[in-house]
Amino acid sequence: MRSDRYYTLMASLPALEPLFAEELPPCSRFRLEKRLEMLEPEDARDLAALEGVMFFDRLSFDLTDRAIVEDTERVMSTIRSPLLREVAEWRMSLRTVVAALRRRATGGPPPKPGEKWGFGWWTRALERNWGRRDFGLTGALPWIETFAGLVERGDALELEKEVLDLVWMYLSRRAEGHYFDLEAVALYVLRWDLLRRRTSQDAAEARQRFDELMEASWGTFAGELQV
Repeated sequence: MRSDRYYTLMASLPALEPLFAEELPPCSRFRLEKRLEMLEPEDARDLAALEGVMFFDRLSFDLTDRAIVEDTERVMSTIRSPLLREVAEWRMSLRTVVAALRRRATGGPPPKPGEKWGFGWWTRALERNWGRRDFGLTGALPWIETFAGLVERGDALELEKEVLDLVWMYLSRRAEGHYFDLEAVALYVLRWDLLRRRTSQDAAEARQRFDELMEASWGTFAGELQV
């Protein structure tokens, strides 16, 4: 949706520097929230729904895999923008691949046939090719070998950097052609959050988080999908 107020909104937001160029995000969350008050009410609801999916640490760890999948699918279905629904689906698909890599690295078995455990385009390939290092997906996902190696080595900080960089590049591509609409605002907010996560990284915390996730059972989907 294009609105005159969005010209003002986007013009008021500081430019986003490359992901690894800045020590701090270009503005605080408080300042960003004040700017987002200019959103139309329906667009604000869509953005909140998108953030609820993309910022996965907001989910409850008490939910079952099926409940997480179904609740996330329900939330995604409320987002009116086809582009933003695609963005959410891609992000959840990526998290599913990383979760599978982590589970397999601990010697865990593949999901059972018919089990509702993940999201997106690659779940069937993950199930069928559990024994292959790249799940048979190198052609579609050229980064998967790199991710697999980092998971196997337990290099949590480098894995998170690689994931953030991949997501940053994807969001930047999807933002092309959007300047003064809901999609432009939403993709700005998502990239701002990546900058926040990148600048708050700490090696010791990343290592502890990685160890906790690797010890989590497959049934704790929220734990496996934090990256």
